[in-house]
Amino acid sequence: MFNRLAAGLLAGASLAVMAAPAAEAGTKRPVRWVTGGAVWTTKSKAFKKFFKTGEITDRALLAGINNSGWTAEEIQEGMTKTYSVDVVGVTRFLYSKDGVAFLKDQTSSYFPYWRKKKTAVVALRSAIIMASKKGKLSAAGIMKN
Repeated sequence: MFNRLAAGLLAGASLAVMAAPAAEAGTKRPVRWVTGGAVWTTKSKAFKKFFKTGEITDRALLAGINNSGWTAEEIQEGMTKTYSVDVVGVTRFLYSKDGVAFLKDQTSSYFPYWRKKKTAVVALRSAIIMASKKGKLSAAGIMKN
């Protein structure tokens, strides 16, 4: 079950992975894009609009989508696809040896901005658990948290 869930979330999260040094907790700027000579920030408002309507209102988001290898529609669908999960099972997996390895792999290029690698695994684990607490999980929900 976790293999299918992980595969689906990874497919949808390709956009988030493109956004290298990233999240600033507690701000409206969840993603910083490093694209060679520039660093751009995409505010959560642009992601919310894209996830809800498919409309791209941010030039950094557009560049990230264009560089992802996926279409905008595929990313929108993958990010908003919801999976039914058991929060206890998700939590057990994320604290297991395999779960920690999964989290470390996923945070190799995407991590909380302020404490960087010190809090990356803990922050992603917390975001996933918070996003799954009502029995549903999506990549957009993880990003939101």
